[in-house]
Amino acid sequence: MLDMYDFNNDIWLCHSFGGKCYNITSYQPAINVLRDIQKFLQENPSKIVTIFIEDYVTSPRGLTKVFDATGLTKYMFPVS
Repeated sequence: MLDMYDFNNDIWLCHSFGGKCYNITSYQPAINVLRDIQKFLQENPSKIVTIFIEDYVTSPRGLTKVFDATGLTKYMFPVS
C-alpha cells in the first residue's frame, strides 16, 4: 500500500501526521517507486503487480501526471 500526498510541489510517499506530510514523515517522491515498478513490468511482461494507493493528493490531476510520467498507464487495469 502506498500513501501518496502532495509535498514539496510534487507527489510523495509519506506517512502523515495529522493528515499532512512533513520532512520527518516523508519517504521519497512517488515517481521513483513507480519508475521501479514500470521497469519491473517492462522486464517481466507476464507478471502482474497490484498497487493499493491511499490517495491524499489534492493537486489537480496529480496522480494522473505521475502515472503518465512513469509510463505505467499502459499497464493499468483500473477498477471502477
